[in-house]
Amino acid sequence: MGKGGKRGPYSADGFRPNTQISHLDFLEDDKVHYIGFPKHNVTRGSDRILENGTIGHVMVREEYNSLQKVPRSKIQVDFGEKGIRYVDKKLLQHTDDFELYIDELLDKGSLIDGFQSFRVEARKNETSKKMKEKQERYERCLEKREEKKKFLEKKKLFRYTCKLEMEAEIASSATTGPEHRRIERVILMLQDDVKKMVVDSDEYVKIRQQIRDLNKEQHNLKEHKEKLEYMYSQGMFVKDAHSPSTYYQKVQEFMEH
Repeated sequence: MGKGGKRGPYSADGFRPNTQISHLDFLEDDKVHYIGFPKHNVTRGSDRILENGTIGHVMVREEYNSLQKVPRSKIQVDFGEKGIRYVDKKLLQHTDDFELYIDELLDKGSLIDGFQSFRVEARKNETSKKMKEKQERYERCLEKREEKKKFLEKKKLFRYTCKLEMEAEIASSATTGPEHRRIERVILMLQDDVKKMVVDSDEYVKIRQQIRDLNKEQHNLKEHKEKLEYMYSQGMFVKDAHSPSTYYQKVQEFMEH
């Protein structure tokens, strides 16, 4: 039969049958209407076929054989000329069901002022609470956006400062830079001094060692310059930042200053 989920409010004059009716609600001699259709009949094309609206009377169900029982949902009804039939309880309706249903429907209070009207107030409180929580989340989101905006500005300034410092360090480490020229002058002075000394003397060996150390320092300065140039070409202006955590730590220290 279906549940009538697509019926409108004016279908069947507003009547809705009770689909949860029990077999105990059908008593002997109760007058009932058959609300089924020909498709619900077992035998079709017969003169005894039950039509919608056929009136019958409920009978006491008799059990002829204990081994062949009839389900409780099947009600024995006498339809007169149509014969005695076993009909499903969902296909039967008492003659006074419509009046009782309409009276019960009219006796119901307003949906707004019903016995569950407290739910409307509770729903309002819940809605206001949700709106308050939503506003708080929005305000926290705005605060985080402002903090992130300030952080990005400081981060941009920090990166620009590191870039200028690296450019200055690359320029100072070049062969024409002040540090490289200072080492070159010291080496030339020591080479002039060592020419005047006795070979393999203590003073001679000491100065030769100083010259080797200066040459090594000059070589390290060249390697350092090459490393800085590579970092600069890759946009890595922040030194000693080996991970995101150390990088952001340096940004935070810069922001504190």
